[in-house]
Amino acid sequence: VERRLAKMQEESAPAVIKTARVVKGELVRLGVLVEDFLAFARPNRLRLASGDLEVTAETIIALMKPDAHQCGVELRFERGQGVAARYDEERIRQVLLNLIRNGVEAAGEGGWVDVQVLRARNRAIIEIRDSGEGPPQGLDLFQPFRTSKESGTGLGLSIVHRIVTDHDGKIEHFRDGHQTCFRVEVPVDGPVSDREPARA
Repeated sequence: VERRLAKMQEESAPAVIKTARVVKGELVRLGVLVEDFLAFARPNRLRLASGDLEVTAETIIALMKPDAHQCGVELRFERGQGVAARYDEERIRQVLLNLIRNGVEAAGEGGWVDVQVLRARNRAIIEIRDSGEGPPQGLDLFQPFRTSKESGTGLGLSIVHRIVTDHDGKIEHFRDGHQTCFRVEVPVDGPVSDREPARA
């Protein structure tokens, strides 16, 4: 009996593992959906503080690397000398998470995602490039519920757009050769409404 039970366990192990992976994948997907809906309904008030955008980016990249590795995608980031700015760290983390996650999904197995943070005068720039084909031409990605994916809410990029514009920034996406690029620009001094008026 014990031998029979052991044999049954050995035979059923692959099926159990496969089922567990499917369940895990669905839980992750549902978690993303819930996060998107909560973020979309959340008030827009920013909690601004001084920080380093490179450090924030590095935190999200460390979080996403296991997922990228599992998808067979190389996630690349090279630290510079830091990009000091005034921003809502939680919201910018969400921007990075959404854009990097999209890049990993678009790149697919054998692809890559490259993240760069830099400063140009009084603007902080975040560029996320991937080797994927990019979204279809003519699709307004930043409108709520617009998506080229079979699954998803279509809220991810509209949330990203709202967070960036709340920072008085802008976001654009374009094809650059065989790459897709999302480029975020925000003022390093934070939104104009948050700045102290100049003294006479």
